[in-house]
Amino acid sequence: MNETEALNKGNLVWEARISPNDAVEERAEKLDPPYEIDTGRPGDIQPDDLAKGAPMGSLETPPTNEKISYVANVPMTTDKSPEKLAEKYGTQGFKGGHEEAKRRFSLVVGINAYERLDEQSTEGVTRAVGNVSWGNDLYPLRVFGFIWQPHWRKKGAAAVKIDEVREKYFNRQADKEAINLWEKQQATQQSVIPYGKIRDRIQNSRYSKDFVDDLKSHSDNVYIHVGDADVVSLNAPPEGVPQIIDVDGPVLALFSRYDAILEETKTAGEYATIASGGYDFRLANQGGDVPDKNALTALASRLDLAIRTAMASVEPSSVYFPEPNTIIKVQDDANSIRASFGTTSQESQAVVRNVLDSRGGIRNVPMVFDIRAVVATGSERFLLGDGTDVETEFARGNFENLTEQHIRQLFNVTQSHASSDTWDKQIQFAYPNVDMNQLAELRRTLFPNERFEYDPARLRAQLPGFTPSFDNDDAEMTMAESLGPDSIGLAIIEIAKATANEIRDFLLLILDDAE
Repeated sequence: MNETEALNKGNLVWEARISPNDAVEERAEKLDPPYEIDTGRPGDIQPDDLAKGAPMGSLETPPTNEKISYVANVPMTTDKSPEKLAEKYGTQGFKGGHEEAKRRFSLVVGINAYERLDEQSTEGVTRAVGNVSWGNDLYPLRVFGFIWQPHWRKKGAAAVKIDEVREKYFNRQADKEAINLWEKQQATQQSVIPYGKIRDRIQNSRYSKDFVDDLKSHSDNVYIHVGDADVVSLNAPPEGVPQIIDVDGPVLALFSRYDAILEETKTAGEYATIASGGYDFRLANQGGDVPDKNALTALASRLDLAIRTAMASVEPSSVYFPEPNTIIKVQDDANSIRASFGTTSQESQAVVRNVLDSRGGIRNVPMVFDIRAVVATGSERFLLGDGTDVETEFARGNFENLTEQHIRQLFNVTQSHASSDTWDKQIQFAYPNVDMNQLAELRRTLFPNERFEYDPARLRAQLPGFTPSFDNDDAEMTMAESLGPDSIGLAIIEIAKATANEIRDFLLLILDDAE
């Protein structure tokens, strides 16, 4: 399936988009290189830092210990600005702005690129790191750069070093532009980019560890914030999310919200080990970047967050704690989280599993998912459709023209927990031995979108009297026993009921608005 087909089916596109001009595309199609990138393997990080930025900013020692401090780790490509990201953390991270950030926050940015045949990536990373400027009167910032290298091989055959590809192929061809495009199309595939290794490189860097040590000298708890460079806003949205989080009124700043959530959810005097507020896609008039014509994307985001919240209320580990916004507590005797993000994509899932396994097991590590700490992330890679089939009325909450196709799109979004595929995988993450065939049957029994499909007229007729349940207790127990041993089946059923209730309420809301 190509990108256009995927978009028309309502899927979100995760892979990097490449938009070369037609002439270059045509030339690239005519190439027949004897070498290729192994797209079945993620690349490897080069062992040495390519560029080491100077220490910038300074930490201010408060008169008394801070309860909680944070170190943000963010990977970044050379086309983005570390200063803009740092300013966002400074102004939107804490209620007290930069002054509060100076007492309990630091940021590490790892600028990275794949090693190109023309060797321009090295120059790009070095230049990007060297151009960063950050005031010494602001909170601590450290930017460094490194390169990762795809695995090259003879076409369909043995592995080779990139030097051989340069010498025997690239340097002997005249149309370097076409080759660069051909190379980029392979190197930016999701299966090739070593997402997990990139995050490991940043969180295990000397820069991040030094910041943790510095903050630990006057803070009782230090968390690593796993972030993304394409964050649009760290502030809570102006509407649509509960904001009453302390006695002083609405708190929009991200870490101030995390402070309150961690205080509220303490267990035996201990803060949660892992917490997340997730991410959303917001309309431009709500502080996001979603244009009115793509308002269905923002609507799908609301459904995803509602389902994640419902699932987490029963079993937090059943929710994906996302890369754009998750915090992980550093143990008392460490200066890193001592866990790996894995080697491929879905790196947050890998590090969560690693933390759970190393700190007492999936049912013994306190986790919190609370959308009051939600951030807005960039929607460009996630838009539903090309905008031509999504009418602007949705941006005003008017769903008069909501069709079966629109409703299907809300449930057919990659990484959304409204997607049956994602929901199944998350249940399997929390309960690895679940019977997947029975899980599908459970969805067909309880989920209104699967029982009544997606026709607006049928949903309006069926939903008002629908309660997600079984015909009787015997039927529920039979289903529970088929899902898994002991109490696992009953727990999964509770997650399914909570999910189904959210789906019902969401559909009722938008369908009522459409009348």
